[in-house]
Amino acid sequence: ISHGWHGRKSAYFAVIAFLLVIFTYLGVSYLLPGLHSYA
Repeated sequence: ISHGWHGRKSAYFAVIAFLLVIFTYLGVSYLLPGLHSYA
């Protein structure tokens, strides 16, 4: 599964994916309060 994913490229991908998950949980409720009033 991870063939070709090693070194710097996989590290960048992991950091970007982590930041996207954090934004999904925290950022949406702060930036778009009207669309997600339940959060």
